Amino acid sequence: MMKHYKSWFAVGILALFIGCASSDFESYRPSIVYEYVDNIAHVEQLLANSLKQYESHEILVVFDFNYTLMYPLEPCLHTNNIHLYKKLFKEMLKKLSHVEADKFLTGLMTTRNQALVNQNLPLFLKQHKDVNFLVCSSSLKNNIDAYLNLLATNGVSIKNHYGLPEFEFNEFKSYAVGRPIYKNGVILTNREEKGAVLNSFLNKLFKKPKLVIFVDNSPKKLDSIKELASTLPDTKFVIVEYSEYKTKNIPQVSAEAFRKYWEHQLQLFKQRER
Repeated sequence: MMKHYKSWFAVGILALFIGCASSDFESYRPSIVYEYVDNIAHVEQLLANSLKQYESHEILVVFDFNYTLMYPLEPCLHTNNIHLYKKLFKEMLKKLSHVEADKFLTGLMTTRNQALVNQNLPLFLKQHKDVNFLVCSSSLKNNIDAYLNLLATNGVSIKNHYGLPEFEFNEFKSYAVGRPIYKNGVILTNREEKGAVLNSFLNKLFKKPKLVIFVDNSPKKLDSIKELASTLPDTKFVIVEYSEYKTKNIPQVSAEAFRKYWEHQLQLFKQRER
């Protein structure tokens, strides 16, 4: 897989914390729709419109985790300040190998100092309990329980009706801490492309969904979903670029405060890795 040759510095780091510049969307076929939304109410409207054409069990809604469902309250960890001090951020991470950087950064995004991007999310999920839901994050496998705990602590229950037990995606090569994993409605791709892992998940289903609504804040990560959609002519895809996290009021920190925060986190990480 290409991931073993691409570092956080080239792709993953800024995609996780800052996101990537939006790219033009080329329609591969009429059954792929690309939407830009800035509130979960708009996602709910997309789902409500879809329920006029499809049965609940025929729909799969997939949410990204970071900056889509939840965002960090720590200002130095938030995309706003990382973007502001991008050069400094990259310089500090050069002290780590690619694998270390993945472990370090994905681990930081599991801390309890996070909040829901939209407080109506639990109600939204309850109101559409007959629809199938998934969370799909590019985080590493060993963060699965932390992600589930974060969701549960915030009243979020991700459920679907596929009846699949916990499993690892053994068709992918092991990287860092293992392979992609599925557990209780959550997929962690372990740095594999989301489109490839979601395709593997769909292939394990007895009956594939007729409609997939995929919601993510990162245009870069949505690229692999576009590619997947182009290979599944019998499934309609609504690909949603979701930017509600940008409305959060995150304090700007000084360069010195930013440096001190990240140097301290690096020190703690290196101590844990010894």
